Amino acid sequence: MLAATTLEGVLESLLDDYAILLARGGGPARYRTLYLDTPQYRSLEDHHRGRRPRFKARIRHYPDRELSYLEVKEKTPANQTRKSRRRIPYGEESLDPEGLQFLDDLLPVRARDLVHTLRTEFERITLLGHRTKERVTLDLNPAFTSPHDRASFPAAVIVEVKQERFQPRSPFLMALRAHRIFPVSVSKYCTAAALLLPEVRMNGYRDTVRALGRIGDE
Repeated sequence: MLAATTLEGVLESLLDDYAILLARGGGPARYRTLYLDTPQYRSLEDHHRGRRPRFKARIRHYPDRELSYLEVKEKTPANQTRKSRRRIPYGEESLDPEGLQFLDDLLPVRARDLVHTLRTEFERITLLGHRTKERVTLDLNPAFTSPHDRASFPAAVIVEVKQERFQPRSPFLMALRAHRIFPVSVSKYCTAAALLLPEVRMNGYRDTVRALGRIGDE
């Protein structure tokens, strides 16, 4: 996670190392996500406790392409991430019988027991390494919404680096170190819960919330 004011300096040193992927209009791609969970927030609880396997169900909208998907992400006992998804009508957020069956086939809870919980929004720039097997996502203007509240952080950028094999001296990671930016684990769903759901214990995300607050104050 870094400040948006720092991003330009990081990217300037990487123009020869990465291709930049943008949306069709030439700007960042927009993402809108609705999370589905049990009324007791089992998915959040499992994530916060580090349980495996664990599952996350969501509906993700891609406004630039007018596409929507029902998705399930699984963290396996081997710490691998698997994603399954099913295309649904753009903008749809109710579950038809096929959507319910899709979730029932993948989740340890009944799909009919799931409720709408939190929403996240952000704009994404993706970098692809020219010489490294590396994919970097830069999520700008993150915002989180609950049924009763909303928090936005236009000054923050959430970064995720994906590599086939860990390369600590990749150009992007070296650029972050040069700016004294060091990695922290961030889940947007858990961060949103720590900010907006006081009834859910998310002590492990206090540092993330504080970091977002510091970036917003800069």
